[in-house]
Amino acid sequence: LAIQTWKKLTNHDVKVLWKSYSKFPTYNAPNALVDNLQQYGIVFLLGTFFASEISSYYFQSLRILAAPLALIGASIYQVFYPKAAQAFHDTKNIRSYVLKIYGVLFAVGFPIFGILFLFTENIFVFLLGETWRMTAVYAHILIPFIFMNFLISPVSAVTAVVHKQHQSFAFSLVGLTLKIVSILIGGLMSDPILGFTLFSLS
Repeated sequence: LAIQTWKKLTNHDVKVLWKSYSKFPTYNAPNALVDNLQQYGIVFLLGTFFASEISSYYFQSLRILAAPLALIGASIYQVFYPKAAQAFHDTKNIRSYVLKIYGVLFAVGFPIFGILFLFTENIFVFLLGETWRMTAVYAHILIPFIFMNFLISPVSAVTAVVHKQHQSFAFSLVGLTLKIVSILIGGLMSDPILGFTLFSLS
C-alpha cells in the first residue's frame, strides 16, 4: 500500500513533502548528537576535575530521582504527540493544549519535588541508609534541574509538531554550553557543590 501511494506522488508532491519534513533529518540528528555529548561530556568533565565519588553521587541522584519520573514522562509523551499533531493540523494553534499539559504536570510534580527538596537528606537516609547521605546532598542540588526536565520532557515534541526543530536544536546547544561551563567553573575552583549548583540553575 505504501509503495502504491508513493508511485502516485508527483514531483511537486515530493517537493512539498520534503519542504515540510526536511527539518527532521536536518536538525533532529544533530540534536541527538548534542544530547549524547551532554551525557558523556559531563562524565568526562566530572572525571577530569573531581574524584570518582562525585560522578557516583551525580548518577545515583539521577537514577533514584529522574529514572522513575522518566517513565511517567514517556507515557505522557506518547499520548501528547499524536493529539498535539492532530490539534495543530486542525487549528494551527496548540498553545492552550500545551499549557493544559504543563498545568497537570506541575500539579502532579510540585508537591512531590517540594517535599523532596525540603527533606532530601532525611528521606534518603531513612529509606536508603546513612551511606547515602552525601548522595542526598547532590540530589538536593539537582532537584530543580530534574523537576524542570519532568515538566519539559513530555511536551518536548511540540517543536516537531509545529516544525520548529531548528529552535529546539538552538536550545539544546545553549543548554549544553551552560552545563559544560557550570562544571568547568566548579572544576577550576575545585568546588563540586558550586559546579552542580550552577549546573542545576542553568
